[in-house]
Amino acid sequence: MIKVHNPYRQKYHHSYNSDVCPFCNQEIIEKQNIKLLEGSYWMVFVNQYPILDGNLMLVTKRHVEDTSDLYENEWKELKEKVEETKAILSKVFETKSFNVGFNVGPDSGSSVRHLHWQVIPRIDRQVMNGFSGFIAGIHTVRISPKELKSKIEKAL
Repeated sequence: MIKVHNPYRQKYHHSYNSDVCPFCNQEIIEKQNIKLLEGSYWMVFVNQYPILDGNLMLVTKRHVEDTSDLYENEWKELKEKVEETKAILSKVFETKSFNVGFNVGPDSGSSVRHLHWQVIPRIDRQVMNGFSGFIAGIHTVRISPKELKSKIEKAL
């Protein structure tokens, strides 16, 4: 098992039980959204509290909490956005390996009720940050969300 140390998660708080949806908040949208990847139904966010380096999220533009609430055109565009997001992350991180997934419902581990997919590039060096990282199985998130957004925008 890999343990993740992320200095950017210090301000993180779970908002699943909050009345305010962070992904519907215009200030958060402006901060996290990569406009050049945005579609008609989906936004692509830089995760402000990444699990691993390169962690992006596909977020529905309208507030949806369950996959059963998605319209056919949203499902269709989701496929396109997943592939587009993988392509740009592949270019930036020089990888063809990804974790792509989502959590639905209060017991799933999701911290935000707004439906979103995680797209995370996987690279060998994430497992091994030197000998001590190899022994302890620790990965440190090294790229800040702001730096990741800049790298993605330059690559586009």
